[in-house]
Amino acid sequence: MLPALVVPEERSAPAGPSGASPPSPRRMVLMHWGLLPSWARDPRMAQRLFNARIETITQRPAFRDAARRRRCLVVVDGFYEWAPDPLSPKRQKTKLYIGRADGGPVLLAALWEPRPVPRDAVHNPGGSAMVQLGVHEDGGGERIVAGSHVSGQATRPSGLSRAVRWPSTPTCTIITMPAAPALAGIHDRMPAIVAEERANQWLEGRTDPHAALGAALAPLDDGWLRVEPA
Repeated sequence: MLPALVVPEERSAPAGPSGASPPSPRRMVLMHWGLLPSWARDPRMAQRLFNARIETITQRPAFRDAARRRRCLVVVDGFYEWAPDPLSPKRQKTKLYIGRADGGPVLLAALWEPRPVPRDAVHNPGGSAMVQLGVHEDGGGERIVAGSHVSGQATRPSGLSRAVRWPSTPTCTIITMPAAPALAGIHDRMPAIVAEERANQWLEGRTDPHAALGAALAPLDDGWLRVEPA
């Protein structure tokens, strides 16, 4: 599960004296990592929709509606990436932890959908294939980071290659973008990181998602991020 900051869809607060609506309330919600659109008929679809490329979020049917109406921020301490090790004779990769240099929270731009309504799928209480939150330990403490793994014992019922549960929470997908210069040597893509002081421009925006995200991105110049072996 991932902790996500959202603006609830129900906005009942009255307008102020000037006629302008007051700032919408924020809620922290635990979400299943892997988006399930309202029209999804198979919960396994979420296993393919844990990331959304910023270049296509307004084109792909799975993301189009959420990109315009349901934006959120996944709040983590950092994330993992695997970089090629130039000294390894077998081109092995080194696991790296990436977080803010000042130790503050990292806000990842994301999209969300309400809790899905099960359709024509097999419910398997004895097993699951859930994308979950990873935990990175450092110096005796725990830091929440973005990671994934599959849990539970999968069975093979008739007609499905693997039985999975319908998520019991809202679902989300993390937006990715071309890597900033500071991380381009590690991977060609990265999660879209939003600056804290610009979070409203992403959460409240009803403008084009690309313009909203461009205005909200954190300034990832040298020194904003730290990269260390995991």
